[in-house]
Amino acid sequence: MPKMRESWSNVSLDKILKVVDVIIVNFNSTDYAIQSISAIKRISKDVPFKIVVFDNASADAPERILDFHPGTNLILNSSNIGYSRAINLALETCSSPYVLILNPDTFISGGPIGCVIEYLEHNRSIGIIGPKILEEDGSIQGSARRYPSLCTTMFGRKSLLTRLFPGNPITKREFFCFNDTGFHAYEVDWVSGACMFIRRKAIEEIKGFDEDYFLYWEDADLCKRMNDAGWKTVYYTKAIATHFVGKSSDTAPIQSIGHFHHSSYKYFMKHSNKLVKWVAPIVILGLSIRYLTIIVSTFVNRKKFLYIQHKILNRIQFFIVKNNHRCP
Repeated sequence: MPKMRESWSNVSLDKILKVVDVIIVNFNSTDYAIQSISAIKRISKDVPFKIVVFDNASADAPERILDFHPGTNLILNSSNIGYSRAINLALETCSSPYVLILNPDTFISGGPIGCVIEYLEHNRSIGIIGPKILEEDGSIQGSARRYPSLCTTMFGRKSLLTRLFPGNPITKREFFCFNDTGFHAYEVDWVSGACMFIRRKAIEEIKGFDEDYFLYWEDADLCKRMNDAGWKTVYYTKAIATHFVGKSSDTAPIQSIGHFHHSSYKYFMKHSNKLVKWVAPIVILGLSIRYLTIIVSTFVNRKKFLYIQHKILNRIQFFIVKNNHRCP
């Protein structure tokens, strides 16, 4: 990957600072969307931009966005048509050479956007750039990864094995962003759709997002199709965003968890070779078990669980003591 240039070189500043279209798909995250737009305005003074918010029938008064940001192109949809279709429809209203896709719960928190645009200008083979994304606590989020595989199910960002052994070599291999390469820009397989800069020419070439994905995994699919078409995906650490994960999905947790697993299976069937597809029944079983486990763990009240656990342990202890007293 070519080294980042630290100056604007001999290229005219006016030619580089082209308008960037910022697209936010909102679903019941209006408060976060308002703050996200405010963050863009604070950090992006070096680049002119237009903001499009496509609202998927939110119930939290999305019209308030215009009260805080009157110049926003707010599209109010009458139903939730899914993330991918919403992005594609928003793209039809845009014309800038570069597009920033941003979740409403993601805030641009560091690094001038102009540097990202400059890098895209000087490296015409790049279709997508993903910034360094941080968790709410400031730690690095797993946003730059290898293509999803069967290994991802066991060593994914929130998998049990990754939580138990966070520094294990397999997880590090799956997530490029957890490895310090010493470079601020390097090629990866795919980056998170929570915040990605896209070259319009590239996304138009592959016909936008795949609308078969209602929610989740559409970003991995986009990067995979970009790569298949000859475009590169780059992780760029000089630009920084903070992602407050799941603020939209938390408003409809059962549906969101279902979409996550359904989209996982769609990605597997679409991008796996014929030989690997023979294990599809095992994949379905594994995803179903994972889905049910997450549903149960999500909705079991922890305090009630601890109370029941305490009662059971007390009964076991009482039983042991009682039987010990009976022993000669």
